[in-house]
Amino acid sequence: MKTSDEAFQEMKQKLQGSDPEFDRKIRDLLAEIHAYSYLKRSGFSNISLIPLQGIQKTPDFSAEKGGCHYIIEAKNLRAPTSVLNIIFNKLDELVMRAPELYEKYKYHIEVTVELPGEQFDDTDETAITVWLTQLEAAVCHNASTVVTHTWSKNISTGMPRGKKIECHLSRASHYDIEGVYCVASGCDPRIILLSKLKDKLELKVCEAKNQLLEFCRNPSVLKLILLNWQKPSWGEGFDQEVREGLISTLNARLKELDSTLKAIVLPD
Repeated sequence: MKTSDEAFQEMKQKLQGSDPEFDRKIRDLLAEIHAYSYLKRSGFSNISLIPLQGIQKTPDFSAEKGGCHYIIEAKNLRAPTSVLNIIFNKLDELVMRAPELYEKYKYHIEVTVELPGEQFDDTDETAITVWLTQLEAAVCHNASTVVTHTWSKNISTGMPRGKKIECHLSRASHYDIEGVYCVASGCDPRIILLSKLKDKLELKVCEAKNQLLEFCRNPSVLKLILLNWQKPSWGEGFDQEVREGLISTLNARLKELDSTLKAIVLPD
């Protein structure tokens, strides 16, 4: 096993981009580095990368603390993909490509709320592309206007659901973007986000738990799952609320599965 600084240097080498699947793996690798940093700051010693063993998936690290031996798996808990999140990212890309056009506007964006269980799909992607084309035309004409696009999609009930992007575009001294989900039918976007995150959390924790227990069932070895929480760009202001909601349900569930298991949602 490679220890401490050697382990960190090996992780850094993976960031060089030589892997053909670099783009897909980069976020998971950054989650491992975040986890390594957390372990160092939290007083763990003898932090080692666990080498691959044939085709079997292995935990990421072994480490020691307080006289106990740990095996550790880092997982990336990405925020569920949402229409508003994608819009923010695409607008940022436009501003970087043509700042002379886009950086002197304020964008106030509203999106009709997503229902629990609804997933981002190609229908939403197409709608965002159409809306961006309309927005680009308004910006090129130096307009202060409202740019709106509506579409519909079928949800799990099979019933069509009307959706809308609306952007209040106005001239400003600098680039400013804000966005909200319109509360519709009594739905609270924060509750919906938490519901989606809990589903993803269950899946990630189950994967990590299986990996750790398949690798080592020795009850004297503690198993630690480190979750790198990536909040959505529009989640400012309630990320702590969401984090606490995740943590409150997490370890009780793990304790039911195995008393040696514990999970931590990593701090920013």
